[in-house]
Amino acid sequence: MSKNILIVDDEPNTVRLLRLALEQANYRVTTAENGQQALECAAKDRPDLIVMDTVMPVMSGLDALQQLKSNVATADIPVVMLTAQDSSEEMSRGWKSGTDLYLTKPFFPAEVLSYIECILS
Repeated sequence: MSKNILIVDDEPNTVRLLRLALEQANYRVTTAENGQQALECAAKDRPDLIVMDTVMPVMSGLDALQQLKSNVATADIPVVMLTAQDSSEEMSRGWKSGTDLYLTKPFFPAEVLSYIECILS
């Protein structure tokens, strides 16, 4: 059974690029447009890994990450932050909030896929 990856980003092009790379590698992909939707999807679908942006409407990725990691039911889901926020302060907030990996945009889909495969193996 293929693993399920949740992509959380409000930018359609980012979602499209990641979805294509992940589906070609035989992952099942679900998507959400903001942190609130991410929490709902994570509780319902229990993805194997979440790739999430930080700056989104409704709820930021960092707020969603903190809630995911503080909930016993979702705390063990690996989260990869994929964001244009590349300041050391933002990166530090991501690491302190519990991200498993902090990557910055622009990105190469193949590189993100390699990191995902390492985390899931």
